[in-house]
Amino acid sequence: MERIVTSRLEGYVESKFILDKEQEGFRHFRSTDNALLTFVQNIFNGFNKDESTIALMIDLEKAYDSIWREGLLTKLHGYGIKGKIWMWIENVLKDREARCNINKHQGQWFKTQIGLPQGSVISPLLFNIFIIDIFAKISSNKCKFADDGTIWKTGKDKHELVKELQKDINSIHEWSTKWRINLSIEKTEFCVFSRNGMTKENIKIMLQGKELKYNPNPKILGLTLDEKSFTDGSCKGNPGPCGAGAAILISNSTEHVELTQPVSNRGSILLGELVAIKLVIDFLIIPNNRKNTESIQIFSDSQSAIGILTLNWKSDNYGKTIHDIKIGILALKSEGIIVSIEWTPGHADIQGNELADQLAKKAAQEAEKIQSIPLFTKQDIQKGAKDSVMVKWQNRWDTSDKRRRYYAFQQNVKNTLPKDKPSTEIYRITTSLRTGYCNLNFYKSTICPALIDKCSCGQVETVDHYLLDCENYEEAREKLRSALYFITAKLTLESEVLLATTENDIYKHHIEDIQHLLGVFIKDTGRFTK
Repeated sequence: MERIVTSRLEGYVESKFILDKEQEGFRHFRSTDNALLTFVQNIFNGFNKDESTIALMIDLEKAYDSIWREGLLTKLHGYGIKGKIWMWIENVLKDREARCNINKHQGQWFKTQIGLPQGSVISPLLFNIFIIDIFAKISSNKCKFADDGTIWKTGKDKHELVKELQKDINSIHEWSTKWRINLSIEKTEFCVFSRNGMTKENIKIMLQGKELKYNPNPKILGLTLDEKSFTDGSCKGNPGPCGAGAAILISNSTEHVELTQPVSNRGSILLGELVAIKLVIDFLIIPNNRKNTESIQIFSDSQSAIGILTLNWKSDNYGKTIHDIKIGILALKSEGIIVSIEWTPGHADIQGNELADQLAKKAAQEAEKIQSIPLFTKQDIQKGAKDSVMVKWQNRWDTSDKRRRYYAFQQNVKNTLPKDKPSTEIYRITTSLRTGYCNLNFYKSTICPALIDKCSCGQVETVDHYLLDCENYEEAREKLRSALYFITAKLTLESEVLLATTENDIYKHHIEDIQHLLGVFIKDTGRFTK
């Protein structure tokens, strides 16, 4: 019953857009990634404008256990959740009892007046509804995942940022007082993200008369914001001279480390991206290089590299490089350092990514000088085999004495179907008209001599007769001729124009229009209607 009510309540609040858009917790198609990406991307956007970010990590004290039940029921009613569902929730929350268990010793049962049932299916949704408006009156940017909330301001004026954040934390405190839920002064803290020298000095943010603590490496949703690295691979041709570059940025510092490596005079972009990530891992495996790092975020603009390393996408090449990266990540993890590999958009003026891109291009130029034995990948072999087959196929098509009618329209072989079809059925008929192997009486009589080769008009029914001469279809043909005149500037119809393919026809830029008109003609004649 509880799951049914939860499902219906969730459907209602989602369809009515009652839940605030910043809430990412316990919602379908939402995750911690959404909240983290919103926060981190805002920080980087500020970096690109030479701005700093001051963030407040807000902690609600005993969040689930201190929910004011009467206040929750009031909010539910105000959001339109009434009737039987409201009464069912009221019955679930009232007259609840609890007791303590310590080393198999059980205490006396006592009634609870506040809080949501721990482990209940509906509790996370009720909690989300209860704190919908916690950030309603603030001007800062914000994100939430259940009871973990973060607000931040970005700009160049430290004092203005602090002033706005102080105003917002006061508003949040007023909300918490009104709805009888406490903010944890000990666990609510602030952090500064800057590359222009802004520090924590002279930053004083107060809550209930006490100064909030500064944390240089805050943990948000399980992720410690610390050193970050951007990687990039560059390839002058694919394959071609290939280089790798990486920039390691240190949080709350203007310092950074640049890593480059020419990879191969004949490599791929993917190889460059993988080697760049390996450069970072190899560098940070050395204890003296990573100082007090707790976590590492590697940003790459290669979705293929990220998929191979994090989602175990299959890769037929670069097995050793991929293996070495994964072993390095495990080695760092064994020392308590978490490595995450994330995607970042390329060429979007993100400072670290642009620096990595410049380093990779420089390394690719140096790779041109490498004298090495060419490395052939599986893709190289597949491409070579494909090219060889296409050459042999083309030569056979050019010299064959068969299907010469179709050759007049299609001189070059292809391994894909042409995209000049108005529909699958019209494409099939058009192709049969090009080859001559079609449902016209002349072709039928060549297969079965007992059949007559004449059209109902008395003439031999060939493709040209059907398209150009048959008096049975003169009305449809005149309609085709008039429409085609505005494309070809010709009053006469020609099979070579009507049945042409895109590559050899002088009207190739209008081929879709011509094919459409031919399709209309075929339908109007009804000759190929089953």
